[in-house]
This record gives sequence, C-alpha cells and structure tokens, in this order.
Amino acid sequence: MIDEVKGMVIIMRKEEKNMPAGTVLVRWIMTCIIILLIPVVSIIINFLISRRIINEHVRDSHGVIVSSLQDDIDEKLRSINNLSYLLILDSNFLKLPESADDHEFFQRAQACYDVLNNYRYIHNDMGIILYYPSRDYIVTGGVSNSSSSIYTSMSYSYRGEMPSYEEWMSVIGGDYTKSRYFMSDYCNYSVIGSPSFVFACTNPFVNRQELNYNILVTTGSRFMKESVEDLEQHTFFICDNKGNVLYRFGDALENVTAIPPDALDGHTIVNLSGRDYFSSSIPSDVTDWQYVLCTPSSLYLKDSADMLKITLISTLAALAMGVLVIIFTQYRNYRPVRRLVESIPAAIKETRNNEFMQLEAYQEEMHRLNRTMQSRLEDMSQNIQKMYFYAKLKGIRLHTREQDIISAMPLDFSGKRFCIVSVYAGGESFSPDDTLNVYV
Repeated sequence: MIDEVKGMVIIMRKEEKNMPAGTVLVRWIMTCIIILLIPVVSIIINFLISRRIINEHVRDSHGVIVSSLQDDIDEKLRSINNLSYLLILDSNFLKLPESADDHEFFQRAQACYDVLNNYRYIHNDMGIILYYPSRDYIVTGGVSNSSSSIYTSMSYSYRGEMPSYEEWMSVIGGDYTKSRYFMSDYCNYSVIGSPSFVFACTNPFVNRQELNYNILVTTGSRFMKESVEDLEQHTFFICDNKGNVLYRFGDALENVTAIPPDALDGHTIVNLSGRDYFSSSIPSDVTDWQYVLCTPSSLYLKDSADMLKITLISTLAALAMGVLVIIFTQYRNYRPVRRLVESIPAAIKETRNNEFMQLEAYQEEMHRLNRTMQSRLEDMSQNIQKMYFYAKLKGIRLHTREQDIISAMPLDFSGKRFCIVSVYAGGESFSPDDTLNVYV
C-alpha cells in the first residue's frame, strides 16, 4: 500500500513538472493587460449604475409630471360634467322643445341664450352648445341660430379647414343618451379649431324622444399646451383603455396610433417610431382614459452617453499605449531569461515546460554535476596525497615536488610531527618479547 502511494506521488510530481505552459513573456503581457482592463470594466460598471440611477430619477420625475397633468385634466373634466348637470336641471332649456309655435320657440330660445351668456361670464374657460334636433336649432353662449347658420359662421370665423357639415352634425347631433367624454376641435364656438375636452349628454328628463336635446360642454386644452411646452421632446398621449391614441400633446408622433399595452402599466421602455422611449402612464379618475407620457431615452442619457464615449475613447487610447509599453518593457525584461534558456543543452530542455521550469531543471542538473565533480576532486586529492605518502615511505622520488602537491592539494599537518623508522633484522627474527619503541 505504501509503495502504491509513493508511486502516485511520483506520478503527480511528474505531471506537475510537465504541465502545459505558454511562454513566460506571453503570460507577463497578458497579466499586465488584464490589470489594465480593470479600469475599463469599472468605467462600464459605473456607467450602468449611473444609467440605473438616472432611470429611477426619470421614473420619479415622470410620475410627478403625469400625476400633475392627470389632476389638471380630471379637474377640467369634472368641471364640464358639473356644469352639464346644472344645465340639465335648468327649466329654461326643458321648455324650449315644448314651444307651441315659432314665436314661442324664439322667445324661449332668447331666454336660453341669456342664461348661457351669463354662464359664459361665470365660466369663461368653458363653451356650451345646446342642439335641439326637433327644430335643428343650436344655442350657444355667444349666438343662437339654425345648425347650418352656426356652421357657416364657424367656418368664416375659423378660416381653416373645417370638417364637412355632415361630419360636424354627426358630432353635434350624436346619440348621447349614455353621456361620455371625448375630444374635438369643433365643439367650442369661441375657440374653433383648438382641441377641447367635451362632455356630451342627452337630457334624460324629456319624455318624448323627438324633443330630447344634446348638451355639449367643452373646455379648451390650452393649459395642456402650456404644461407640455416646457417639456422638451416629451409627448403626452390620451389613450383609451386598450391603448388607442385619442389625442396627443407635445412632440409630434403622428405615425403612432396606439401605445403597446405594456406601456399602460406604470413605467416601462417602449419603442415608438424606431426610437426607445421612457413611458409612464396613469389612469384617469373620471373616465376610462389612460394618460401616457413618453420621453426619448436618449434625452436623459445624452450627457451620460457623451461622457461615456469620451471616457471610453480616452481609456482605449491609454489602454493601447499601455499595451505597447507593456510589450516593450516585458520583452526587454525577458531577454536575459531567453539568453539563459538558449544556453541550456538540448538534452535537458523540455518543450512542455516553461522557461523558469527549464532553468530550474538546468540549475538542479548543474548542482548535481558540481557535487559530483567536487566529490571526484576530493577523491583525486586524497589518492594523490596517499601516493606521495607511500612514495616517501618506499623512498621513491617522484618527479613532482612536495611543495607543488601541498600547494595544489594541501594536507593539514598543523600541530603534528612525524618520524619514520625503518628496522632491519637481517636474517634474524624477532621474538615476541622484543619490543620496538617509536617516539613521536
């Protein structure tokens, strides 16, 4: 078991030693480039965080603007609604359809005109139109006459492109038994051609169908234009609950006829006419309308985008210069390593090892050879010294001087003295009792 573990450890060490590796120069350069990329990444992250913060501020500001516009519009809608019911309950307007003859009818029409004229001074921002289909007669706060005469007067006063008489009468004389709100440019006699909010209803207290009359109370949208004028490139839509555009204010987006249903749920990004818009919507408290404010995303992000471009261009230029400097400096630092690697014998080189691993292997091999050479030199020194010592014992004169050997391979004779004694006994042998004293 122990042998198997040792074998596994040896195999792992060999794998570590022969691990695939690129050149050290490439690693140095790539490491430095990665370090240089950190500021670029931080700039991009900072831009994304800034854009999110900007979007939150845009959402908050949109919410305030839409809420303010909703309050203004709903207040106007309530006003024209309340005035309509005041007119419904006024007996002067109920009596007009019941006139016995033309004389009585015109007398009562004059009384209705006077009442409406009084309302005009009290509610000077509103317009009132009463249409009596039984007599094809219209009474307003400024004039009363037949529908054709009123239409002709409006055409001359407006001096613009009026709808046809039939189209105009389809609005004035429509079925409003179920009262409703809408917008029209030609239901306000005093501000012809200007979009107005309209509340239209048919008087529900007249029993005979042919005697019913329509009441159309309007208020101009001038306040909307003034509110949107200060909102650069903003577009304010009034939509139905399905997203169909009923009217728009602000920056013209004429080719947009409907808002995506997703844009009716608070705050989102929508694509209109090929551009991304930040959209905020809020429902009306009076009608089933939806108020939607759209602003180009680039409007709020323009300064940030310009700053990002400048920063990225300068960063990329600095990055390119930094890469060039890194390549130059690291290549200069790598030259000594390359020269050392070139001096390594081919037998020691491992193509799968990087330069430092090869230098380490070469250093280990040189260290091993150095130890071997030192061992051999020590053995040679000892052998030569022994030879010289034995030659002295036998009286052999070597061609090499003793001083040369001592200077080349010195023996440590410090503090020692030697006396060499030779004893010849001739043909006689020594007995065990004989002693030989040698003093050193």
